[in-house]
Amino acid sequence: MDVILTFILLLLLAVAIAVPLRKLGFAPIAGYIIAGLVIGPGLSLVDPNSDTVKLFSEIGIALISFQIGLTAKLGLLKRYGQNILLISGLELLFIMILSTLVGLSAGMRPLTIVVLFLIAVNTSTVMAFKFLEGKGILNQRSSIIIFIVATIEDFVVICGISLIPAFSQLGQFNFLEAMLSISEVVLMVLVMLVIGVLVLPKILNFVNKTKETEISIIITLAIALGYGWLGSILGVSFALGSFLAGLIVSSSTASEEITTNMKPLRDLFAIVFFTSIGMSTPKITDYASIITILLLALIIISIKFISSTSAAWFSGNTLREALKMGIFMIPISELAFIVAREAYNYGIVDQNIFTTAIFVVIISAFMASKLIEHDEKVATKLASIIPHEAQKKVENVTTWFIASFKKLFSMGRYREVLLAILKKTVAIMVIVMTGTLAIQLLYYLSIPQQLFEIIGALIITLMLALSLIEVAMATGDLERFSRMLASTYNEAARQKVGSLVKNIFYTLIISIISLVMLLNVTVLIRNVFKGYFQGATADLITFAVMICLLFLLIIPSYKKIRRILETLEQTIGSF
Repeated sequence: MDVILTFILLLLLAVAIAVPLRKLGFAPIAGYIIAGLVIGPGLSLVDPNSDTVKLFSEIGIALISFQIGLTAKLGLLKRYGQNILLISGLELLFIMILSTLVGLSAGMRPLTIVVLFLIAVNTSTVMAFKFLEGKGILNQRSSIIIFIVATIEDFVVICGISLIPAFSQLGQFNFLEAMLSISEVVLMVLVMLVIGVLVLPKILNFVNKTKETEISIIITLAIALGYGWLGSILGVSFALGSFLAGLIVSSSTASEEITTNMKPLRDLFAIVFFTSIGMSTPKITDYASIITILLLALIIISIKFISSTSAAWFSGNTLREALKMGIFMIPISELAFIVAREAYNYGIVDQNIFTTAIFVVIISAFMASKLIEHDEKVATKLASIIPHEAQKKVENVTTWFIASFKKLFSMGRYREVLLAILKKTVAIMVIVMTGTLAIQLLYYLSIPQQLFEIIGALIITLMLALSLIEVAMATGDLERFSRMLASTYNEAARQKVGSLVKNIFYTLIISIISLVMLLNVTVLIRNVFKGYFQGATADLITFAVMICLLFLLIIPSYKKIRRILETLEQTIGSF
């Protein structure tokens, strides 16, 4: 079908269905998805895999994700950071527990349960944005928290997708490949953030001075699409790349003008994106499996709603507020398609789970569309189910806990030293991840074995040295932090607190460094043994050698390593 005719048909049918559904109380998104169902699997008028549909859909995703980044400004992240982390952590925990219970009850394999968790965990930032925009509450505190929590979920799911290939045929986990995948994702996000912060705001501020709206729109579109494309090339999602661009540009003085200029263009291509969801629905030939698929889809949506609501409630919100946040987080992200497709291609799940993921996205969009129209009434009715006294008790406990937490860690005197410790910890993570990527790259390159051994040993040595220097430099900040915590106690208590803080930090950091070193040394040693033994024998000998190293070198040497670090700290301090 002609490209222009395809585009016209999409728009006309989407509007024709969205208008009557809007009168019935559904959001326009539901109409767009139904339009996709009609022209896709229904009448087969448009191929959902055509380049035209894919291009327009990607533009819609990029512009909406970019707008979400603009709305969730960096200053707001600092303001709501503690609530965001608490809600995210609790939600992930609740979804993990509920997914495991459902999976075990249904007799699923452990890897299938992991896929179920990845499908259930991810709120659609695109749909949530459109729903919140339709209600006119984009800039409210709860909306900002929903955006950032959904973005954290995106990051978790992207890491999960990158780990799927690390599962072997028999369900054994390839830890080296998993470490490589996570390292790639984290490093790419850091690189995109650093480059963007240095470049993008300056470009937009310069363009804004010209007062030319057309140039501003073109540059903004190029940045949103460019960062989305860069994200997909570097191993993170297209949507996350565009979100990072919007987050960076939010610090620009032109952010408000950009939002106004891009809205018509964003809404136009968003229609194509939502219709493409409907068009992607496969035709079901086995009608006996429909009930199973629909039941599992409803269970996944229920897991998401219960977990999101509980996390928001236990993070200091009233039950009614938490229920409203849970309703807006019902729509499941289109990343569920990718999770299910990758798991299906690797033989982890069957066709039913793959089809369920598609139905989860569509059904959750319809449910959210209807519930959000009456979110106040729905939240009030659901909140009335739990006795008022029980609500008060839960809210009093969570309020006290959060107030105590903020009082302890949000005071100005702690902020500077904790930030210094965090920076050094991040530096250590970047060092070990970069070293791991370099070792893995050498492993896959066709270079002589002796050269591989020499370069590998140099990388490991450099990585270890830089990591230990960062650890030693962090101990001064640890001393300050421990003194602040124990400022009201006597000298003996202060020494104990200082020793406790140092031991915890040393144990965590050295454990991480040791684990990464073991993984990289394993690659190096296995490559050496493969020159003398067959594959299985070389792996077995490598495993035995690494176990011996673990017990003979790493564990007994903790005290010695700590003394070395303290000596190194004194040396650095003298400079």
